Amino acid sequence: MKLSEPATAITDYLLAIELLVLGSLLAGSSSHMPVRLWAASFLMMALAAVAGGTFHARRFVLDTSSLQALWNTVRIGIVLSFGLLLAAGAMSAPGVLGSTLLPAGVAAVFVSLRGSSMPSERGWNRTIRTVAILLSTLPVLLLIQLLSSGSPAGTWLLAGSLVTSGAIAIQRSRIRIHRHFNHNDLFHVAMMAGYYFLYRGGLLLRDR
Repeated sequence: MKLSEPATAITDYLLAIELLVLGSLLAGSSSHMPVRLWAASFLMMALAAVAGGTFHARRFVLDTSSLQALWNTVRIGIVLSFGLLLAAGAMSAPGVLGSTLLPAGVAAVFVSLRGSSMPSERGWNRTIRTVAILLSTLPVLLLIQLLSSGSPAGTWLLAGSLVTSGAIAIQRSRIRIHRHFNHNDLFHVAMMAGYYFLYRGGLLLRDR
């Protein structure tokens, strides 16, 4: 079977495999709710990566309705995944900030998911803006956790958040290192690195 966009599809599927393995390991590692939410986030993103890989693999073959369903799964999965990360961070962060950011994150997810559409610059930009908001608040929570409790989780998670933010910047920049390896492919590879750091930190999360 000939793939429509081979490198993008393959790197998406590799990301999905990593997320599935790490999410499963997280789910079985602890009974603490933040860790369970962290695992759920990984598994949700794995679903989005599978849908994204299938979209890019069959982009020039599938009918419009199938492509729309796959794209909506990607958008919804990405936003919900980062929403779950924020919820886990809020549950483990001490003080009022953790409590107030949780409903704020839910509101951001709701706004982003209003109306699903075919792949378009406008729809994707809305998704990326929401993810950027959720991702920018997560390091704040983790830094507070690190400073207040000295937890090693904060260091790993802060590093993962920064690498993931860098991955999003790569995707938005549209840079490429080869004509067959574009910004989307680089984005997937960088996300794989970021999720390893997030996994290591997620293992250490605890209820506040």
